[in-house]
Amino acid sequence: MNKDYYSVLGVSPQASDPEIAQKFRVLALTYHPEKNKSNMAQANYIFTQVCEAYEVLSNPQLREVYDRYGEHLLKNGVPEAKLGFKGGYKFSGNTLEIFEKFFGTSNPFTIALDDNGNTLSLVEQFQQKYQRLFFKKFQELRVNVECTLEEFFFGCKKEILFERIQLMADERSEKVQVISREIEIKPGMGPWTELRFPKEGHQRFANEQSDLIIQLIEEKHPHFERSQDDIIYNHKITLADSLLSKPIIFTTIDNEMIEIAIDEVICPQTQKVIPEKGMPIFNNDPLGPLRKSYQRGNLIVRFDIEFPRQLTFSQKQELTDILNEEE
Repeated sequence: MNKDYYSVLGVSPQASDPEIAQKFRVLALTYHPEKNKSNMAQANYIFTQVCEAYEVLSNPQLREVYDRYGEHLLKNGVPEAKLGFKGGYKFSGNTLEIFEKFFGTSNPFTIALDDNGNTLSLVEQFQQKYQRLFFKKFQELRVNVECTLEEFFFGCKKEILFERIQLMADERSEKVQVISREIEIKPGMGPWTELRFPKEGHQRFANEQSDLIIQLIEEKHPHFERSQDDIIYNHKITLADSLLSKPIIFTTIDNEMIEIAIDEVICPQTQKVIPEKGMPIFNNDPLGPLRKSYQRGNLIVRFDIEFPRQLTFSQKQELTDILNEEE
C-alpha cells in the first residue's frame, strides 16, 4: 500500500511549503521520542513517518515525482528517467538529523511553539512562562438576575447590584465593594441567555481582571409558561363548557383579547396553536431597538378541564341517557 505523505502530516496535496513546514514543526515536537519516554516505541514510529513525509514533501523534485507516480515509483525509479529522476529514493532513517537541521538544535526541550505552531524565541518563552506563573486571569464573576416573562417579552433595562473584589489605591490590598450596573434585557432573551462583560469582574493582585457574567433567570408566571419562542397558556374550562364547545376568551401577555371558536368537544389532549402570538424571536441586531415589530413564536392554548367532584344519581342517569343516545 502506498504511503500517503500528505495524510501523515495532516495537510492537503495543495499545501504550500510553509504549511508543510508548520505541520512538521508541530508533529516533530509532539512525537519526539525524548518527549514520550513512557511510550517511546509508538512515538518513535510516528516520528519516523513524520520525518520521512517531510523529507519527501519539502524537496520539490521528490514531491513532484511522488505527486505524479506515487510512492512505488518514487522508491523504485521512474521509467525513462522522466523529470530527471531515475530513482529510487530511499529514506535515510536519520530522523534526529532531519530534526536538528530543521530546528537548529537536537534538544526538543529548548523549543516552544505558540498557538499557531510558530517557534517562540527564548525571550517570548520567558514572557509566556512569566505570564502563566504571575499574571493569571481570576475566576469569572457570575451574577444571577431574575426577570419576569413580561420583561423577556417587552425588553427592559434593569439596575442590578452585586459584590466584587476590587484592588485599593495601592493596587495590592483588596476589598469587597458593592457595584451598581445597568443591564439591557432585549425582547426574546431567556433563561439560557448569558450576558458577558469583559474585565468587569473580580480584581486581584497580579491577576488580570476577570469577566462579569450575568445569568438571566425566569420567574414563574401565574398564567403563562415559556417553551423557547412559544408561549403556553393553560385555559381553565368546566366539563360542561368542554362538552358544549363554547368559545373561549382570554387576554395575552401583551394585553390582546383573543377569542377562539371551538367546533369540537374539548378533551385533555386538545390544544390550539395561534401562529405569531408567542415570544419575540431574539435577534442580537444592533438596530433591534429601532424595530417596530419582531418575528414571534406561537401561542399554544391547552385546556385544564375542571371535572365535578361528584354527581347525584339523577345527574348520572341523565348523563348516561345522553351518552347512550349519542351512540
